[in-house]
Amino acid sequence: MVRRRQRGARSAARPNVAAYLRMLHEGLTRGLPASNDGTWFSRKDEGSLFLDAQEAAEHYRILDGLVRWAAPKEDISRQSVSAFLNDAIFEALDLRRASTLPFDGRLKKATRSLFVRLNTASRPFKCWVPVEGLKVDGPQARFGGARFLSFGPSQIRAIARARPLQSSTTWRHTVRFDEKDLVIGYTYAAVVVHARDANAARRLATLRVRAVIDTLNFFTDLVPYCHAWLYLRGETANTHQVVLAQADDGALGTSHEAISPLGLVSWKALRAERRLAPALRLLGQFNRTPPAVEDFASAILAGAQWAGRATVARRREESFLLYAIALESMVLPTHDSQGSGFRLRLRVAHLLGRTKEGRDKLLKDVNVLYAKRSQIAHAGSYDVTEEDLSRIRSITKGMLLRLASLKKLHNLTRQSFSEQMDVALVE
Repeated sequence: MVRRRQRGARSAARPNVAAYLRMLHEGLTRGLPASNDGTWFSRKDEGSLFLDAQEAAEHYRILDGLVRWAAPKEDISRQSVSAFLNDAIFEALDLRRASTLPFDGRLKKATRSLFVRLNTASRPFKCWVPVEGLKVDGPQARFGGARFLSFGPSQIRAIARARPLQSSTTWRHTVRFDEKDLVIGYTYAAVVVHARDANAARRLATLRVRAVIDTLNFFTDLVPYCHAWLYLRGETANTHQVVLAQADDGALGTSHEAISPLGLVSWKALRAERRLAPALRLLGQFNRTPPAVEDFASAILAGAQWAGRATVARRREESFLLYAIALESMVLPTHDSQGSGFRLRLRVAHLLGRTKEGRDKLLKDVNVLYAKRSQIAHAGSYDVTEEDLSRIRSITKGMLLRLASLKKLHNLTRQSFSEQMDVALVE
């Protein structure tokens, strides 16, 4: 199965590559340059080309334009676009004079070939992205289009069976090298992405898995006795720190503080939490089939992902600010910033408050917390207490679980949700 990109999805203008190639042809001279202030391009059997500073600047302007035009969804890598452009340059200039076509013929052929290559259809790539912090101890460890598995010999055999038609020594060496040094025994997230080259596929897969991890981390500290979280390899240090404090009488005390996950997140324990099940199912669906930007469902998903990042942030002020972003993403999903603090307080109280006393307390708490958020964002304040962090965490996570339970909201647009909230608060 392949997917063709929709032409209407392009927002950038198509660069005038033909004019650029004509400029290079008209300025073409033989011999070494007078200055090395520029860029060299070389191709085996096709010669070398030197671009002076002005030509090099134009080259990268054209390349940037092609990337914006051809890859609005980043399903083709910059490396591929650059290689296609360089192919067009060498074909049009014909430095070794191997073609019998005049320049205009070569120019037409080179530009046509370039844009045909840039218009190729995407194709599916199955990617495996290493994930740390998860214990795959239950069947069907799937979430949001990702399948978590302990990578082992069976996966290697499956990859080997799907070898390319023209396999090579390099391909066989890659499989053996990965099997020996990289993958056996590690937890991986397997995802399928659509891309036009392997570099783009790997990047899109990593972004997809990171979004899934951010969402799952929303739940990790809601599982009893779970002091762990998920992360991509290299994003968290598995270590602890020792801090010393000496009193004026010479007495010395030390503290040992873990700054890494304590153990692994149990998939079985996560799935066993019945109170989390509705939100887990809903967010898994939203990750698997992302909602449109204008849908309120996308605001719920964004809130979960920001809150997931807040859950694993180790600095209080950073975690606090991420929770605040998550709460605003869900409760203030439109771009109207006028009176945002007032609307935030009222909507939180309306959605979470069950009694008048509870709503009054929420109004006061959100007022204090929103002021604290403004101090962090605008005044560079670092004054966040454990109580502040605990309260905004409780409100934000409670809000998402509440919104996940209100099925009538899931099919609304962001605008219609805001309108409904305004009407409900007036009545």
